[in-house]
Amino acid sequence: MHQQRTTLHPDTVQRAAETLGLLAASVRLHIVHSLLEADLDVSRIADRVDATLPTVSQHLTKLKLAGIVRRHRQGRHHVYSLTDRRIGAIAELALTTATTTEPDHHDSPGIGRAVNNGWQKGATDR
Repeated sequence: MHQQRTTLHPDTVQRAAETLGLLAASVRLHIVHSLLEADLDVSRIADRVDATLPTVSQHLTKLKLAGIVRRHRQGRHHVYSLTDRRIGAIAELALTTATTTEPDHHDSPGIGRAVNNGWQKGATDR
């Protein structure tokens, strides 16, 4: 039985690529995954992702500008949460995939080596 393919609008594909691009930074991926578990303030996020407060703040700003996280006041603290839990699910899927696809023999290069050998943004777009 054939399933009919949906034609994707180029703007949709572009937005999806931009979202994935934001998650390509390991700190942002970790932040998004942490926010899937709970709403957190900057200091708790920094503890969870093992990064400095300025680094986390910089990444949160990018995620907020992209509409991936939102900030609200909770007492004296600014707490961050995901605007859409599906983004957190994408982060979780990426992390789960990375932990279950570790190469266990030499003929399987793994994703990390593929990226380091030129399979990255721009390398396949030419």
